[in-house]
This record gives sequence, C-alpha cells and structure tokens, in this order.
Amino acid sequence: MSAGTESLFQSLTISDTTATNGAQSFNGLVLGNVTYGNRNKQSSDRAAKACRDELFLTDPKVVRDSVINSKGERAEGTCKWITRDAAYRKWLGNVVDEDSRLLWISGGPGKGKTMLSVFLTEELEKHTNKREDVDIIFFFCDAQDEKRNTALVVLRGIIYQILEKRPQLSKHAVPSFGSSKKPEKTHQTLTSLEALWLIFKRLIADEEFGTFLCVLDGLDECVKDGRKFLLRKLTALLTTSNEHNSIGDFRLAIVSRDDLDLQAWPRIRLDTEHQENIHRDIKTLVTARTRELYPIEGFQKIKRSVRKKLLDLADGTFLWVGFAMLELQQKITCTEILEALDEMPSGLTAIYNRMLLQIPHNKRTVSRKILQWVTCAVRPLNMKELAAAIEIQAVSTDMTILEATRDAIRLCGALLKVEDQQITLVHQSARDYLLRNETDSDAVLEVFRLDLRKAHWEMAKKCLDCVSRSVLKYREVKLNAETQRGESALLRYSMMFWPEHARGCDSLAEGLLQTVGLPLRKAPSWRNRWWNSYQKGWWNRKDPPPLLHMACFLGIKPWVNVILAQENWKRGLEERDDEEATALHWAAYHGNVEIVRLLLEAGADIEAETEDNGTALHIAAHEDHEDVVRLLLEEGASRCIEVEDCGHKTALDVAIFEGSVASVRLLIEEGAEVKDDQLFFPGCWRNEEIAQLLLEHGADVNAENSDGDSVLQDAVFYSKTNKEFLKLLMDQGADVEAEGSDGWTPLHYAVSGGNVVAVRLLLAKDVDIEAKTDEERTPLFLAILEDKRKIARMLIDQGASIDALKDKGRSSTAYKRCLELLD
Repeated sequence: MSAGTESLFQSLTISDTTATNGAQSFNGLVLGNVTYGNRNKQSSDRAAKACRDELFLTDPKVVRDSVINSKGERAEGTCKWITRDAAYRKWLGNVVDEDSRLLWISGGPGKGKTMLSVFLTEELEKHTNKREDVDIIFFFCDAQDEKRNTALVVLRGIIYQILEKRPQLSKHAVPSFGSSKKPEKTHQTLTSLEALWLIFKRLIADEEFGTFLCVLDGLDECVKDGRKFLLRKLTALLTTSNEHNSIGDFRLAIVSRDDLDLQAWPRIRLDTEHQENIHRDIKTLVTARTRELYPIEGFQKIKRSVRKKLLDLADGTFLWVGFAMLELQQKITCTEILEALDEMPSGLTAIYNRMLLQIPHNKRTVSRKILQWVTCAVRPLNMKELAAAIEIQAVSTDMTILEATRDAIRLCGALLKVEDQQITLVHQSARDYLLRNETDSDAVLEVFRLDLRKAHWEMAKKCLDCVSRSVLKYREVKLNAETQRGESALLRYSMMFWPEHARGCDSLAEGLLQTVGLPLRKAPSWRNRWWNSYQKGWWNRKDPPPLLHMACFLGIKPWVNVILAQENWKRGLEERDDEEATALHWAAYHGNVEIVRLLLEAGADIEAETEDNGTALHIAAHEDHEDVVRLLLEEGASRCIEVEDCGHKTALDVAIFEGSVASVRLLIEEGAEVKDDQLFFPGCWRNEEIAQLLLEHGADVNAENSDGDSVLQDAVFYSKTNKEFLKLLMDQGADVEAEGSDGWTPLHYAVSGGNVVAVRLLLAKDVDIEAKTDEERTPLFLAILEDKRKIARMLIDQGASIDALKDKGRSSTAYKRCLELLD
C-alpha cells in the first residue's frame, strides 16, 4: 500500500513504455516515450516473460498428472459416453452461440467428476492438436491447496495459460505489473480479482485471441465469495452478444457439484439423466479393479457375486469402490473377501463412520488433531510440519519422529493420503463429512466432528505460540529458506498463515491477542521482525506499522476491537506510520468494510491525509473496494471528494487511472467533477465502461490535450487500447477525420502505432485513406516507412494508391516494397 496516491502513480507503463507522470510525446498525453520498429523488442519480450513468471503458480499438466497418480488411472472405456452427448457436441461444435459457450457438468460427491475432467482435457488436447488457432486450457481446483482453491488463483492460472499459448497478447498484461524495484504494483495485481479480470477481459477481446476451450474442474471447492464474483463475471461475459462487447471464442466447461448458480446454462447432470452411463462406468471400474484379486485362490468362482455386491453397495459412486477395493486388497482368502463384503456399509457417510470407529480408543485424540490440521490448514502440511503441529513424540529411541508420524497417519485409514511427503484428505467429501453441521448421535463420531471456528482458534494459537518462541526474538526469518537447525518445522507455516487462522476463528481471535499474541503488543522489536519477514518481497516500506495499522491490514476485526477498547485508544486512531498514514488508510487499503466502520465509529478522521496528501477515499478508490468507498461517502468523505493528492489527482482521477469501475460510478453519483482530460487516462482505454460513464456525465468525446490531439488520435496509437473503447468513441461522435499536430489524422496515428484493430475500425468508417500529413505522407507511406506490412496490405486492399509513393526521395524504396506486397 502507498500512504498516498503520488507514490502509486509516479510511473505508468503503457504497452512497452514506462514513464514518469506527465511525460509528453508528439501525439499528445501518452505518459511515456514513443519508440519505433523493434528497438525495444528484447525488452518487451523480457517484460512479457517476467509477467508470465509472476502469474505462474502451478503447471496444469503436472497437476493433472498428480490427480491421476492420486486417484489411479482411468478404467479403459469409461467416460467416453460424454463425447456423444448432444450438449457437449454443441459446445464443441464449429459454430457456437452465446447460449452454449458455457457447459455445466454437475454431480454429487464421488460421481467421478474429476476423472471425467481428466478425460475431457486429454480428448480436447487431441482435438485441438488438429486445428490451428484452437487451444485447450484447464484448471483443477482443490479446497486443500492454497494455490488451487480461490477464484484469484483460478483466474491467474487461466491468464497464465492463455499468455503461454498466445505470448503476443502479453501487451494486455504487462502494464499491470511493476518492476523488481516496485513490487507493490505486481502484488496489487496478483491479489485483486478486479485487476486480473480486466486483464482477462482484454485478452479475450483481442482479435488474435483465436479459440480457447477451457475446462474448470471442482470450482465448487473454491472460497465462496471469490467464486461468486468469478461466476458472475464469466456468465455475464459469455452471454454478451451486442456489438459493443464483442469477445473472442472462449468456451468454458465447468465440472462441479450441483450447488453453483448456473441453472440457466446447458447442463449435463451426472446424477439424473446420465445415471445409466455412470452405472456402466462403475461396472467397468469394478470389473477392472477386481482383476487385482485374481491371484487369490478360488476367486474366479466368486468373482461374479463379488462384482455384483460391489456394484450394489457402491450407491453410484466411484469413490466408494476405491475405498472398498483398498480393504479387499488386504485379504488373502475368498472367505475373508466375502465376510468383508457382508460387513461393508453402503454409501460414503457410512464408510467414513466406519473408518473413524476403527481408530483405537487411546489414539482418538491424536487422530482428531491430525484430521483437524489436515482439514483446516491453509496449504497441505508435510510430515515434519504435521509432527511439529501435533507434537508427536517417538515411543522408542529406535524410532524416529517421522516414523511415529507416519504410523499416526495410518490410524486415520483411507481418510488421508500422503504424496511427496504432503498429507491431504482423500477427497473433498471427506472434508465435508468432518465439517458437517449436524450433531452426531454417536459420541465417538461426535468427537471427530470439527467446528471450523474452534479449529482455526486452536491452530492460530499454536502458530502464534510457535512464532513467539522462535528465533524472531533475535533476528528475521526468510520465509522461502529451508528450516534451520534448532527451528521448529512449523515456523514458516506459522509465520505466514497465523493471520489467516486468526481471521477464521472470528470473535474467538480476541483472546489470542491477550495470550499467545501478547508479543505483538508488548514487544515491538519482535513484531517488527515478524512483519519484515512476512511482507518482504512485495512491500517496500521503511518501517513496520503500529499495531492497530497491522490489525486493520490483516483484517482481524476482534483485534481492532481490543485495541480500541484500551484507555489510550484515541492515540492509536491518530497514530501515523512512516508515510503519515493512519489506521483508517490501512483499513481502506485492505477493504474490510466492517473494520473501516469500527474506526469511523470510534472517531477516525475521515479527512486525514498521508504525506502524499492522499485520503482514505483515494486509497479505497484506487483498490476499487466498492463497499468501502460507499461507506466513506455515506460517512462524510464527500467533503474531500475534490481533494487532490500531491500528483494533483482526485479520488475520481485515481479510480479512472486504475480502471476501478464501481468506484468511478459511486464517485460520479456523489458529485465528483467529470473532466474532459480524464478520457485520456489509461483506465478508460482499458475499460470502456468507465469511458461510457464519463461521456454520460458531460465529458467531450472530441476533447483535445495540450498538443491539440484528440482522445481518438491518442487512443488509436496504442495497440493495447481496448477495441470496445475505440468503438465507443466512434459511435459517440468522435471525429474520425480530425487533424492533430503536424496534420496527422487518426488513421495516421493508428498506422504508426501498428494498431491493426484501430485501422480496421477507421477504414470501416470510410475515412480518407489518402489523407496527407504536413509532410505529405499518406497512411500507406507511413506503413511502408515503418515496416508495418500487415497494415500496408490492408490499406492496399482497401484501395490506397501506391502511385503517390513514386519519385519522392526515399519513397522509391517504399514503392518497391508496395510492389512486393502486391506480388
């Protein structure tokens, strides 16, 4: 966060250009320098790669392989039925309309959805390999993996894959990322759903986007709030059909449980209309898996009855078959197999009950702790971390702690799986089972039922205790380093994720600050070392913040309550950090509307300014926290709606710069002044919704900058400018023939900037294709001079005269190039 807005806007990157605030070029306010040809190509390529590297979290193919390794290979012949389904074939067809761009494949727990997704991705890879400009991307969500369980990481994964397959589209993402010296901008982009959505929206609108088939597996496993945002945006985008919101050919198949709000879309229901197909696939799976029992003497005689029993008990779930086979594989006689089948319960809940009831009485406490940590951890724990978390001790000097931990994990049966030393639940249904709300009538099973708030409280307490006892008393800790001798294996997890557990335990967090969190209050040096370790790499601040600022930033509302209840609470409200920001500024940055409300009710100064003259309204608008902007305006921030920071920007200016649509709308409704020069801000060029709002409230579509160039002339020069913004300007009456500095028309600017989309739009408006600059240069002359061959070809095809290129000094070479293009 920047305390004000000037430090946020000291530089701005447009396409491949970075410049300081206010820089000018020959074609108007461009906030950057203009370069031609390939002078900056290497720099541009490096920036594009750096951008993709920042977006990267997981390799989709590696994740798919891990899914296959975890769940086992798909039984030959299963899943193929979907290729004959009418809804699927329509989704995959050569012509697709807005009603079939999204396909929802839904089913209950254990219905084989993830293996169906694996099959689909493999089939679609074969399909796309035969077609040019058609690609497959996919993402497997997992509630237990922080890199795969939020809408934020899903969007990052989709954008990353698109840019890997269409690197030329990186121009739409690079401006949203900072340099290694300014990591705050990158961090802001990577943690903002709105920022990532704007990038995705620009990618999909590019004419070079082509066709992408996207499979999203397990979207229901993502955190609900972000998931709702992503679904709302995706469904709105995919239903778009009007001319002002054209999109590329993006087709999305979502595979999930039944609890997503997608009822209006074509749907393949695994639980109902495809019961017969699922039953056949389970039968195929049972036949394949029971072959593993052939070596048992006499099994051939009982295989039919075993298969029938398994099929009857499976209750239509592949997962149950997997659990049953794990048990049968331990048997060595046919009698044992038949007895086990007679005792085996039907359905997932019953089999989970059975697993827990089999845990010995004296091992239930440690087993419950293991299940709690594995279920509620922010990311999967490794063996050493889990051992430290539940304080496992070896019962003998002949046994290591890791061996003792492995034995303890085995007691939980098939509920857990261990891969690459990481422990996770076997399936999302196991997590649902352990976190069920209904009280269990069986006292033993009730012991294992987890209360999520209490679980987070116990884990936050353990993490804070671990951190408070660590070497942070003496030095900082590098979070990405290996565990050092004498350090707890849980230390780095604890340092990174105790705030998340503290937020998760809600009001219970209040007691943490009074007990294990006491060093945060009483030991500023300890707190500062933790903070410096925690934020290193994405937040370049000189000094750690005061405790109240930190609590606001971390979003721990009960701690804010505790601090405000102290005798010196007013001092905390007025205290400033090293950039003169108050706690209210930090809360506005974080976007927690309840904490902002608490501070305002306690008397926080809503008009307080940072050293850069930024108010809380500036910061909330910059981050596009719609609810916070609304609350601030309701509570009196309208008094400072025209306050300018040291960069001479109002809150509305800031919101427009950043493309914060919701904030722009709220500020305009509150009476913020709309000015013509705001149409020149990059946020408008990236998001036509903002431009539409400005035009509706009085901005002049033909406004000129200090050089006399119009918005359209500036906008068409940049190849990254949103196509819809250009169309909006033209449809709203922008002068497509206006002459700017040196007699350049919008077509000259579009040609010189290499903006193929803009050239096409202008030609569709029948602009003068032979218009000449003050130096007698036509658009075709510029295209040849600057080696824009594709554009030159377009101009010639539209009737541009090559005769005007003859006998004009260097232009004889241009004439020859035109002849080459014609050939």
